[in-house]
Amino acid sequence: MVVNTEKQKRTTLIDINVNLRDVVDLTNLSGHQLLATNAQEITGDWHGYELRGRPGVVLDQPVGLAPTQILGQELFHAPGIEGIKAISAKNPTTCCLIIFTEKLTRPGSLAWDDPTTGTRERYP
Repeated sequence: MVVNTEKQKRTTLIDINVNLRDVVDLTNLSGHQLLATNAQEITGDWHGYELRGRPGVVLDQPVGLAPTQILGQELFHAPGIEGIKAISAKNPTTCCLIIFTEKLTRPGSLAWDDPTTGTRERYP
């Protein structure tokens, strides 16, 4: 896991042991085809949807939930899915693992060594 801290402007790499059962893989075209999506929708301008429409903003459309967020909500509400592996919007040659921690089923878990305390952390 990569943790970016705004105060310190540095990146910390943390190895995490992940034990998940059902993860939707959106890093390949077959996953895109099954969900009728594409790399542009997955990595698109989701932040702009939130910013447009505010007072004083020149461009005020489109607003609301971005297609990326709608897809994420639909996958979150799909039974059994614990996470999504997707193309990174910030670094398009890598991927991200989005974990729905509220949906972890046994034996699903995460474990890591906290670099700030030196202790072993677990979830759940």
